[in-house]
Amino acid sequence: MKQATILFIIVIIFYSGFSGCSKPKYDTGILAGTLIDGNGGKPKKNQLILINNGKIEAIKNGDEKDKYQFGNFIDAQDKFVMPGLYDMHGHITMNYRTLNLVNGFPEMNVTYDQPSAEWALNSLLYYGVLSVRETADFLDEGLALQLAVKKGELAGPEIFTCGPLLEFSNPMFKTMSVVVRTPEEARAEVQRESKAGIQFIKVYANMPVDILKVIVDEAHKNKVRVLGHLGATTWTQAIETGIDGLVHSGPYCDLAFTDPHSDTAIRILKLMADKKVANDPTLITKNVINSKYGDSLVKSWPFTVPVETKKGWDQQNKVFSTMFPPGYNFDNELKLNLEYVNMAYRAGVPLLVGSDFNNQNIIPGYSLHQELQLFSDAGIPNDKIIRIATHDAAEWLGVLTQSGTIEKDKNADILILNKNPLENISNTLSIDNVIRRGKVLDRGKLLNKR
Repeated sequence: MKQATILFIIVIIFYSGFSGCSKPKYDTGILAGTLIDGNGGKPKKNQLILINNGKIEAIKNGDEKDKYQFGNFIDAQDKFVMPGLYDMHGHITMNYRTLNLVNGFPEMNVTYDQPSAEWALNSLLYYGVLSVRETADFLDEGLALQLAVKKGELAGPEIFTCGPLLEFSNPMFKTMSVVVRTPEEARAEVQRESKAGIQFIKVYANMPVDILKVIVDEAHKNKVRVLGHLGATTWTQAIETGIDGLVHSGPYCDLAFTDPHSDTAIRILKLMADKKVANDPTLITKNVINSKYGDSLVKSWPFTVPVETKKGWDQQNKVFSTMFPPGYNFDNELKLNLEYVNMAYRAGVPLLVGSDFNNQNIIPGYSLHQELQLFSDAGIPNDKIIRIATHDAAEWLGVLTQSGTIEKDKNADILILNKNPLENISNTLSIDNVIRRGKVLDRGKLLNKR
C-alpha cells in the first residue's frame, strides 16, 4: 500500500511536470486591455499578443494567458496597445545647418555630425517612432545609418532612405543637393542614386516640369519612387508626370491653394485622390519654422539637444525672424493649412503624417506627436489619424505585409500607452513602453544619450 502510494505520487509529479513543459513558450506576451491594431476598426478588449523572434506569432483571447509560458510577460490590462508610429518626413543626417540670405534668397549649408544623427535615432525611439521615411540625406551617410540600424550596430527605427535633393539651378541646399540641368544629367543622377540603394528620389522647389518628367520616368524604370517639394512646377503638372508623392501642404507649395475651396484647388485634390498621389503636409514645421513657437517647444522637451544642432537652430531662428514682416499673422497661416488638410482628407487624398524633423525647433519623435495633434485640429477622427500614422504609412512604403499593424506574422513594433488615444490624440504621448522587434526598450537610457 505504501509502495502504491509512492508510485502514485511519482506518476502525478511526472505528469504534472510533463504538462507544464507542454505549454507553448514565447519570448514575450502582452496582455492588452485595449488593442488598437492600426486597421481603423473598433478596438479589441482583453487580447493576448504572443511574440517570438521579434514577430507576432498569434493574438489570442486574454483569458488564455495561463496556457502559455513567457520569457517576459507584460500586463497591460489597464493600458492601450497600438502599433509603432511612422514619421514619413525626416532628415536624420541633416542635423547641423545654417541659413544665410544671398541676394534675398535663402541658402542652407548642411554639415553631417554622427553624434547628432545618433541622438536623432534615440529620440525617435524614445517617442515610439519605429519607422522613418527620410526625405533628403547625404547619400553615403544615410545608407550607412540605414545599414547600421538594420544590422543592429545602432539603435534606431527602421529607415527608408532618400539620396540628396535634386535641384535645377542656384541650389538652396548647397552641400546637400545635386544640380541637374539637362535630361542627361537627370537620368545619370537617378541611375547613380538607384544603384547606390536608395528607396526614393526627392526633387526640390526650383525643378521645371520638363526635367521633372525625365526624373520620374527614369526613376520608375529603376523601380524607385519620386517625391516633390515643388514650386516652379505646379502640383497639377507634377501629377501629370506621374509623381508618387507631394510633400508639405498645398498652400505652402502651390498658389492654387490660396483658397482651398476654389474650383482649381478642388480639381487638384480630386486628381491626387484619383491618381493616389500621397501628401504629407508637415503642418508642425511650416508653423513653427518661425521663432514665435520655437523656444517654447525646445524648453518643454526633456532631452538635451546636441550643442551643434541647437547652435544651428538658434542661427536659423534669427534669420527666419527677419523674413516675416512685423505683425505677420501666423495664426491665419495655420488656419489655412488646417483647412487644406481637412479638404484633402474629405476628398480622399492619401494623407501621410510627417514632421520634417531636424528643421529648427522640430524635435525628432516628439514633433510627430505634435503633427498628430494638428491632424486632429484639422478635423480628422482619431482612429483615422492612427491608421494614417501606422497602416497607411506602411502601405505606402510597401511593407504592410511585414509591419504597420498589430496582426499575426507582423513585426512586433508596438506602443503601450497609459491613456486612450482614441479619446484624445495627445494621449499618444502617454507612453508606458516602446517595443521594437519584440524587445522592450529602456527609454531611460535613450533619454540620457546625446
